[in-house]
Amino acid sequence: MIRIRSIYEAYQMLRTDDPDTRVTVSLIRRLVADGTLPSIRAGRKIMINYDTLLAYLSSPCKAEPQAEADGPTVRPVPVKIK
Repeated sequence: MIRIRSIYEAYQMLRTDDPDTRVTVSLIRRLVADGTLPSIRAGRKIMINYDTLLAYLSSPCKAEPQAEADGPTVRPVPVKIK
């Protein structure tokens, strides 16, 4: 069964499972805001799948993409010489 909860309810369930967690309500809101965690909006309420939150938190961190070996690319800027 899918466990759809509000952000605060998901936070409370997480605190019940792990009282020493460092996850906060604002972290969950940021994950929803940047699209990392899918959500459903019902009016002003934001609902998330609790199991998806747990899966995200239990997965290893992904490394940031590294710049190419040649360094960052530079966009040419047109310059008018008088």
